[in-house]
Amino acid sequence: MALVLAAAASPLCGFAGSAEMPEFDCVVDPNMTVELSSAVDGVVESMQVQKGDHVKKGQVVARLDAGPQVAAVEYARTRAAMNADLHLQEESLAYGRRSQKRITALHVKHAISDDEVDKAETETRLTRIKLEQAREKRRLARLDLRRATATLAQYTIHSPIDGVVTERYLNPGESTKDHPLLKLAQTDPLRVEIIVPVVHFGALKPGQQVDITPEAPMNGRHRGTVTIIDPVVDAASGTFRVRVILPNADHKLTSGLKCKARFLDEYAPLAPASQEQKASPATTPPTPEPPEEKADVPPVVGAPPKAAQCMTLGPFTSSRTARRLTAALTAHQAQVRQRHEKADPHKASRYLLLTDRMENAAAARRLAQEIRAKSGIRDVAPITRGSMKNRVSLGVHTRRSFAQERLEKIRKAGFDAVLMPQYNGRPRIWLNIQLSGGKDLDAIKPELKAIAPGLHFRKHACGAPALAASR
Repeated sequence: MALVLAAAASPLCGFAGSAEMPEFDCVVDPNMTVELSSAVDGVVESMQVQKGDHVKKGQVVARLDAGPQVAAVEYARTRAAMNADLHLQEESLAYGRRSQKRITALHVKHAISDDEVDKAETETRLTRIKLEQAREKRRLARLDLRRATATLAQYTIHSPIDGVVTERYLNPGESTKDHPLLKLAQTDPLRVEIIVPVVHFGALKPGQQVDITPEAPMNGRHRGTVTIIDPVVDAASGTFRVRVILPNADHKLTSGLKCKARFLDEYAPLAPASQEQKASPATTPPTPEPPEEKADVPPVVGAPPKAAQCMTLGPFTSSRTARRLTAALTAHQAQVRQRHEKADPHKASRYLLLTDRMENAAAARRLAQEIRAKSGIRDVAPITRGSMKNRVSLGVHTRRSFAQERLEKIRKAGFDAVLMPQYNGRPRIWLNIQLSGGKDLDAIKPELKAIAPGLHFRKHACGAPALAASR
C-alpha cells in the first residue's frame, strides 16, 4: 500500500546543501513517445522517413492514397465557384424593384389597379427569397469545399513533435486500419527519472538544479532541472520518484541510459517551454512542461506572498507572441505556465457580416454610408482589398447569437447581408501566471499590450482553476 506524504518540508528534513546529499540512481528516457496513427483508414502510398531519422514538428512523414479525395475537392471547388444562379437572382431582383417603382408611380396617378401593385410587390418578395436561397446554396458549396479540403489533408501525415523515428510499422501498399504508422521519440529535452529514498522526502523542490552523469560510454556531467516530485511514496521500497528535464539540443545524449544524479543547492525559474521552444544547455535552462502535468498554475517554491496575483492571459494563436509575453513576465519575477487548447476545425472562431460585392469601390462606399444612416450601426466600412474587395463589412463577432441579432437589424433597415463563419483551425494558447513579490499587474500592462495589442486579462483567486477563468 502506498503512503501519501505532505509536500511541504519539515525543519528536520530540510535540504542542508548538496554536500550532504549523495548521488542517486537514475534512468534517461525520451521526454515523450508517440505512436503516430492516421485519422482515416487508407492504404499507405509512401513513407517519407526511415527508422533512425530525425524529424521536425509538422514535417510530412507519410502519405496515404487519396485519389478519390482529390477528385472530391476539385468537384467541391467547382461548385463553390459557380455563381450563375446567384447573378440571375440578383438581376431579377433589380428588375423587380425597378418594375415595382414604376407601377407604384402609376398607382399614385390612379392609372393602375391595386391588384397590379400587389402582384409587383409579391413578385419582388419572391425574387428576394430566391436570391437568399441562391446565397445559401453558395454558402453550403463553400462549406462542402472546406470539408473536402480538410478530409484530403488527413491523408498527409505530419509529425506532431520534434524527435527521432524509433519504429516504422507500415510500408507502401499496407492498410492503416487498426495499425500505427510510426513510433516517434522526443529526445530534446530528455526526461530523467530518479529513485530517491524516503528519508530525503521534502528536501527537494521544483526548479532545483541536478547534475546528471550518464553511464559509459557517455561521459561528462549534464545539468537538468527538477519538474515533478512524486507525492506518493512506495512503501515496499521506501522510495519516491523525481522527474528531471535534461536539455539535449545537440543530441549528444541518447535515451535508455542508466545514470547517477546529484542534487544541487541551485534553482532555476519554472518557465514553460513548448515543443517549438527547446531548452538550451545553459546553467539555468527553462523547464519544459511535462506531458502528464495537469496543473494550470506551476508549483511555487515556498509559500507565496500575501500580495500574490493570479490571472490568465490570452488566447493567442501565435507561439511567438506567447514566448515574448512569457519572457516579459519572467523578467518581473512572474511564474508562467502555457496551456494549449486544441483547435476544432469544424468550430467557427468568429462570424463576419458582409454585403454582396458591389460594382466598384465608390458603390461600396455609398452603400456603407447609406447603411450607417438608416440602421444607426457605426462599425460599417467598405473593404478595399483582398478576396472580399468592394463588399461592405457590417461587423465581426465571436458569438453567433450577436452576429444573428446584427443581421436581423440590418435586414429590418432594408439591406441584404450574409453571415459568414470563419474557421482558422489553429490551436489557442493561454498563459496562466502568478505575480508575486508585491508586483502590480496594472504597472506592467502597457508593456504586455505593446507586445500583444488587444490582450485580455482575467484575474482569479490563486489556487482556483485557471481553466474556468480563461473561458
